[in-house]
Amino acid sequence: MRRLVFRTRAGAAGLAAGAWGLALALIFALVIVLPTQAQFSLGLKSGGAPAGTGVNHSSQWAAVDAEADLTGLWGNIDSVHDRDPFFLSDEVGGTDHLFWGQWSGVFYQIVHARRPAGLTWDQPEAVQLNAGSTLDNISPWGTIDDLGLLHVAWVREGSTTGFIYHAVRVSAGWTAAGMISDGDDLASAPVIWQEQGATLLDYESPSDLVHVQVEVVGYSGGSDDVDPTEVTVDSWEIGRSIIPK
Repeated sequence: MRRLVFRTRAGAAGLAAGAWGLALALIFALVIVLPTQAQFSLGLKSGGAPAGTGVNHSSQWAAVDAEADLTGLWGNIDSVHDRDPFFLSDEVGGTDHLFWGQWSGVFYQIVHARRPAGLTWDQPEAVQLNAGSTLDNISPWGTIDDLGLLHVAWVREGSTTGFIYHAVRVSAGWTAAGMISDGDDLASAPVIWQEQGATLLDYESPSDLVHVQVEVVGYSGGSDDVDPTEVTVDSWEIGRSIIPK
């Protein structure tokens, strides 16, 4: 269950300013090391050629493999057509995560694979099986919150539209994909991260960098059978900045 919450909080302006500064570092860095997480994205974060045009993405995958070692996962990756790999390593739990846009032959879907510490890659799982049509799901970016929950944001892209979506992984599966960029139909380049216990997300609209906070409500962790349909996710805009030229 997901609610879009439009509200302000004390200190929102300061949080937005902090989010803007950190977002710049995240957007322009290839390797990011945080106190509890190490994460990097080696892939296209927005734009690129339309789906199915035969663009070869092998160089993206070679770069990720060099850093993350995808041995045992290659049978699930079409390195020519699959795109936008994002690798996230949890330094606390030791688990590695990989998100990417998987080409179905018709559209792209977001998939996720995990590698527990000292083990091999699990079989990939779909974050969402489809977009309800042939819209492409691309450009994933992930983070792990203070509860240990895995978040991913991505672009759901049509020929003339782009919307930012988000989902959370609880023990029994992924929550339903929820739209973050409500009101912005040309959104792109999502970046999601942790700052002072908060889950923050930035994305680009045609004229602004939009700052959003995401919160998982009513979940305290510790359960092995949490039903994702019973998890509520709130999100609200906390500010906008001018996109640097």
